[in-house]
Amino acid sequence: MAFFDDEDAVARWRKTPQHRRVQALGRSRLFTQYRLRMAEVTRDYGGRNRDQAPADSRAIHG
Repeated sequence: MAFFDDEDAVARWRKTPQHRRVQALGRSRLFTQYRLRMAEVTRDYGGRNRDQAPADSRAIHG
């Protein structure tokens, strides 16, 4: 799994020569079938940092 700050960061990483070499190797040897999913994070919280948790969840669980 990889995380990027924005689409421009994805494009820069995707175009690096090292990534292209490893990508070709992976496609030919390891990942003959694969799937990519691009998603945007709408909330990011955990048990201790709940700033982005929904208000009703924070009210019950802190």
